[in-house]
Amino acid sequence: MDAWKSSSTTSHSSDDCSREKLLDLVREKDKLDRKIQELGKILEVNMIGMSEPLVDDEGYPRSDIDVAAVRHARHDIICLQNERSALYEQFHQALGELNRRNTDRPAQSLDNGSSSNQQHEPMEVDGSCQASELSPFIKVQTIVPGLGADQSGLKVGDQILRMGSITASNFKSLQQIKTLLENSAGRAVRLLVRRANSGGENIVNVHPPKLGILFALYTDK
Repeated sequence: MDAWKSSSTTSHSSDDCSREKLLDLVREKDKLDRKIQELGKILEVNMIGMSEPLVDDEGYPRSDIDVAAVRHARHDIICLQNERSALYEQFHQALGELNRRNTDRPAQSLDNGSSSNQQHEPMEVDGSCQASELSPFIKVQTIVPGLGADQSGLKVGDQILRMGSITASNFKSLQQIKTLLENSAGRAVRLLVRRANSGGENIVNVHPPKLGILFALYTDK
């Protein structure tokens, strides 16, 4: 019994460390995004992007922009974007490790964890449309325990029938989802979800940006 308690305590401590690492990565990513946005303002003021030439047709530095400021801003943005890509890779690795650890836990531990989150799961029935007429277009691939998506009651495998105004009929790419969530920071986004475990359909409200969720394209295979 003492050995089991020791193992359980170690497991929970390890999970806490993994969650804290994920949160640290999210916070670091937010810092990089803010720096990139600030540098982007330099380009906006000069009415130029990342690829336009800095010299005129005769090969001289353009006189309508601050060439030195633009050059430095572009360089720093590229460096920060590379740092952000590396953070994403670390985030995916840490998230995968946490998910594998949770998957390997005894069934009793998983049941207890599900019960603790059940109170967050909205049970509102969608009355604004015929839910059965909607088809899923994305599904929940991974969730960071303790963040917004987890607290709202979403589960891995849940299928999304509608997110805001996006449905299968107008969905084009995952970039749409990213843009919607970024533009909805601080406001609730309404999801119509088909549950992976029961097939039932519920409305779930999530609150960007601290969702801790990754989506994947839905396939019926």
